[in-house]
Amino acid sequence: MIQELKKNLDNFQSPRQGFLLAFGELFLKSEGVRKILKRSLANHLVFFLNKEKTDFKLYQYRDRFFIETENPPAGGKKVSNILQ
Repeated sequence: MIQELKKNLDNFQSPRQGFLLAFGELFLKSEGVRKILKRSLANHLVFFLNKEKTDFKLYQYRDRFFIETENPPAGGKKVSNILQ
């Protein structure tokens, strides 16, 4: 029993650090337009975060993006500058 607990603790991953981007009225768009807008936003985020030499991973959950980074405040500031 104790060995199983130790094994589970070894495989435990800490919660991800980063920030979540949720869209306001994107759900009002048609399916095709929504797909184009999400792809365009993802491409812009990747381009500008790479340009800033930020280590990140971009995940899409439903109509939201999660940007995993080791320094969320700095990454969040960069993303807020991109979205202005």
